[in-house]
Amino acid sequence: NAHKFPLDLAAVEAPSING
Repeated sequence: NAHKFPLDLAAVEAPSING
């Protein structure tokens, strides 16, 4: 997803939990 938060970097490897 769009990197709304630094924590969203995990979305590169795993599904995003914040949308």
